[in-house]
Amino acid sequence: MPDNKSSHIPHGPFVLGLFALIAVALYGCAAQGTVRLSSASTQRAFETRLPTRVFARQDANAVDIYMTDLPIERWHPDTSLAGVSASLVHIHQFIAPKPGETPISNNASNATVRYILIAPTGVGIYAGGGFLRASGDTTLHATLVGSTVNLVHHSPGFTDALGPSTLTATVDATSDDRAIAALQARVQTIVQSLAGAP
Repeated sequence: MPDNKSSHIPHGPFVLGLFALIAVALYGCAAQGTVRLSSASTQRAFETRLPTRVFARQDANAVDIYMTDLPIERWHPDTSLAGVSASLVHIHQFIAPKPGETPISNNASNATVRYILIAPTGVGIYAGGGFLRASGDTTLHATLVGSTVNLVHHSPGFTDALGPSTLTATVDATSDDRAIAALQARVQTIVQSLAGAP
């Protein structure tokens, strides 16, 4: 993932205008994106449908997908998440599966995933790996299966109600480099702020 300097978002009217354009493009989409966290030890599960879904290709193998219902005015890294309830998901495919060359199985792993759960009482980050099937150019149709995640970072007020869990996701994402940069910066800020927390 690029460092914060390469993903810096400037302040001012330009940013407000940019976010407004992104909002019109993303929230006008009719496609669906669903993520489900299911506890491995209890019957508890958390499923959410996320309206913002964007992706960017780095090369023939690497793809980044971001999904969220975080209000666009909270995307900037400097904005507070106090009182917010939202989900922010980052899936990174590091190798594209190819028949005869890479394992094609729901038990294989070709992607990492981070699920940031934002609650009024705190923030938790679940992370792990899974198998991503993805196709498409201007619109990416993707399914993530076989993903096992654990809580890796959290703020002091966050309660882990799931424990080790499985994560599945289905998404139709649009290509949008500017939205990707904004969400990437938001994710990096959250991760860095929690990395030293208990």
